[in-house]
Amino acid sequence: MGLVTRDVGAAAAGLEGQRLLVEAGAERHEIALRRLATQLERSAVDQALRQGWTWAHIGQALGISAQAAHKKLAQK
Repeated sequence: MGLVTRDVGAAAAGLEGQRLLVEAGAERHEIALRRLATQLERSAVDQALRQGWTWAHIGQALGISAQAAHKKLAQK
């Protein structure tokens, strides 16, 4: 194996490693964004309940049934 071939192979391995790190970072960001979205949704629902919204109204706002909204978001 020549020097150029080894350098190209090393560069390719380095790029693959960088790609994997970027993907792992993106995955962590995606998880963090999902958690934030869940927290924001829960906060909005808590506020809506304090303002007198029914589970039917909350479900309608979320595009799901009242039962699904309650099951997903009711404090346990």
